[in-house]
Amino acid sequence: MGRTIKLDDASAAMAETLVAEGRYGSVEDVVREAMEDFRRREAKRLLEEALARSEADVAAGRVSSIDEVFDRLLARYSVDAQRP
Repeated sequence: MGRTIKLDDASAAMAETLVAEGRYGSVEDVVREAMEDFRRREAKRLLEEALARSEADVAAGRVSSIDEVFDRLLARYSVDAQRP
Protein backbone atom coordinates (compact mmCIF):
# COMPACT_ATOMS: atom_id res chain seq x y z
CA MET A 1 0.00 0.00 0.00
CA GLY A 2 1.70 3.19 -1.15
CA ARG A 3 1.70 6.43 0.78
CA THR A 4 2.93 9.87 -0.02
CA ILE A 5 5.02 11.48 2.67
CA LYS A 6 6.74 14.84 2.85
CA LEU A 7 10.28 15.15 4.14
CA ASP A 8 11.76 18.36 5.44
CA ASP A 9 14.43 19.84 3.20
CA ALA A 10 17.35 18.49 5.24
CA SER A 11 15.96 14.94 5.34
CA ALA A 12 15.12 14.98 1.64
CA ALA A 13 18.62 16.22 0.79
CA MET A 14 20.20 13.52 2.93
CA ALA A 15 18.04 10.79 1.35
CA GLU A 16 18.84 12.06 -2.14
CA THR A 17 22.56 12.13 -1.34
CA LEU A 18 22.43 8.53 -0.11
CA VAL A 19 20.74 7.51 -3.36
CA ALA A 20 23.23 9.52 -5.47
CA GLU A 21 26.12 7.81 -3.67
CA GLY A 22 24.63 4.46 -4.60
CA ARG A 23 24.00 3.39 -1.03
CA TYR A 24 20.26 3.04 -1.71
CA GLY A 25 18.25 2.48 -4.85
CA SER A 26 15.65 5.12 -4.10
CA VAL A 27 14.45 7.63 -1.53
CA GLU A 28 11.72 5.09 -0.70
CA ASP A 29 14.42 2.57 0.22
CA VAL A 30 16.01 5.14 2.54
CA VAL A 31 12.69 5.83 4.25
CA ARG A 32 11.88 2.09 4.48
CA GLU A 33 15.17 1.35 6.21
CA ALA A 34 14.73 4.31 8.54
CA MET A 35 11.30 2.98 9.53
CA GLU A 36 12.73 -0.51 10.10
CA ASP A 37 15.39 1.01 12.36
CA PHE A 38 12.68 2.92 14.22
CA ARG A 39 10.64 -0.28 14.74
CA ARG A 40 13.73 -2.08 16.08
CA ARG A 41 14.49 0.76 18.50
CA GLU A 42 10.87 0.77 19.69
CA ALA A 43 10.89 -3.00 20.19
CA LYS A 44 14.15 -2.73 22.14
CA ARG A 45 12.71 0.08 24.27
CA LEU A 46 9.61 -1.99 25.09
CA LEU A 47 11.75 -5.00 26.01
CA GLU A 48 13.97 -2.85 28.23
CA GLU A 49 10.89 -1.44 29.97
CA ALA A 50 9.53 -4.96 30.55
CA LEU A 51 12.90 -6.07 31.88
CA ALA A 52 13.04 -3.09 34.25
CA ARG A 53 9.55 -3.94 35.56
CA SER A 54 10.58 -7.56 36.03
CA GLU A 55 13.75 -6.59 37.86
CA ALA A 56 11.72 -4.26 40.11
CA ASP A 57 9.33 -7.14 40.87
CA VAL A 58 12.26 -9.38 41.81
CA ALA A 59 13.80 -6.67 43.99
CA ALA A 60 10.45 -6.11 45.75
CA GLY A 61 9.94 -9.82 46.31
CA ARG A 62 6.99 -10.07 43.93
CA VAL A 63 8.12 -13.42 42.55
CA SER A 64 7.10 -17.05 42.83
CA SER A 65 9.13 -20.19 42.47
CA ILE A 66 8.42 -22.46 39.53
CA ASP A 67 7.01 -25.01 41.97
CA GLU A 68 4.51 -22.48 43.34
CA VAL A 69 3.44 -21.49 39.84
CA PHE A 70 3.07 -25.12 38.78
CA ASP A 71 0.98 -25.93 41.88
CA ARG A 72 -1.31 -22.93 41.23
CA LEU A 73 -1.79 -23.98 37.61
CA LEU A 74 -2.61 -27.54 38.62
CA ALA A 75 -5.13 -26.27 41.15
CA ARG A 76 -6.67 -23.77 38.75
CA TYR A 77 -7.18 -26.23 35.95
CA SER A 78 -7.86 -29.26 38.14
CA VAL A 79 -5.29 -31.31 36.35
CA ASP A 80 -4.80 -34.75 37.75
CA ALA A 81 -1.25 -35.15 36.56
CA GLN A 82 1.86 -36.00 38.41
CA ARG A 83 4.54 -33.40 38.57
CA PRO A 84 7.76 -34.31 36.82
